[in-house]
Amino acid sequence: MTWEKKLTEDQRYELMVELYANELSMEEIMAEFGISKSFLYSINAGKKYPIEDYNYPIRRVHQKNEATQHRLDKLIELNMEPPQTYTINLPELK
Repeated sequence: MTWEKKLTEDQRYELMVELYANELSMEEIMAEFGISKSFLYSINAGKKYPIEDYNYPIRRVHQKNEATQHRLDKLIELNMEPPQTYTINLPELK
């Protein structure tokens, strides 16, 4: 696993959906995408591939299945499907 692994745009979206859905552990996500813990936590915190005006973190690591109204409103604004479908439409990542 490496910090600088290049993810395709589709992989970035899928990874963010996995974080938001909160069905897989952080370790399972790291294994699925072949990324390091620090790389995953940077994405979760919005330091890598940030979405403008999104209230990070995507997943609150110590509070399972908790979502704030602001985060839900932002996802609705971005026309994202519910996480269970694993289909989302996000703005272009920086």
